[in-house]
Amino acid sequence: MKYRAILLFGAPGAGKGTQGKILGQIPNFVHFSCGDAFRNLRVDSKLGRVFVEFASKGQLVPDEPTIELWTT
Repeated sequence: MKYRAILLFGAPGAGKGTQGKILGQIPNFVHFSCGDAFRNLRVDSKLGRVFVEFASKGQLVPDEPTIELWTT
């Protein structure tokens, strides 16, 4: 089965979440953010520890762990 996706990119505060929520109201669309995925990780998992390391400093998680999150 093929899935279509709309990826929203932008700086913090640019409106990605707002636009994502609007798109999520369209039938057959789902809004799910990378931040939601990271916040739902177990903190004792490898990726969870990486997330806590960066988030606790107010930093963005680097690309490689983020890509790993979405491909596993």
